[in-house]
Amino acid sequence: MFDIKGRALTSKQKRELIERLFIAWDKSSYLRLGQLLYCAMGNDLFSIEDQVLIEKIEMFIGDLKVVEVKDE
Repeated sequence: MFDIKGRALTSKQKRELIERLFIAWDKSSYLRLGQLLYCAMGNDLFSIEDQVLIEKIEMFIGDLKVVEVKDE
């Protein structure tokens, strides 16, 4: 998916990362984005490589129960 050290460098790679993040966030829609990132990563958001971020978010989401939130 990513080239240099797990970084999303091209527009295509960045879009894929954001789309995967959206899927993870959508599955846990009761969390705010900051909560999702913190719960998946702890406080190491500054130095984390993009590929590792996605892997950890996907692992975190895999451990969650899906809660359906209806749009009003």
